[in-house]
Amino acid sequence: MIRRLGYATLLLLIASLICSVQIPAQRGGYVELWRSGRLPGVIVTSVSWSPTGDELVAVTSRGRATVFSSTGDVLWSVDGVSIASWSPDGSAIAMAV
Repeated sequence: MIRRLGYATLLLLIASLICSVQIPAQRGGYVELWRSGRLPGVIVTSVSWSPTGDELVAVTSRGRATVFSSTGDVLWSVDGVSIASWSPDGSAIAMAV
């Protein structure tokens, strides 16, 4: 019971944070990922900036990992991913599939 309550609380927290997922774009603007249709998932399960700050990876609950540039452009995406993590120097991303 307590474990289910913990999961429910975590899901509510993630769902509330989804509205704050924005990528700073050039000229001081923002790209609103949840309105652009670029993240086709029920919720974003993780968001992580590269160590250099020039790329961002977002993983959805449907298992799509999408890598964005700092300007909001989609660089590439992979389906069937549950977890993504940057290497310390930002040259690679490890993904659990």
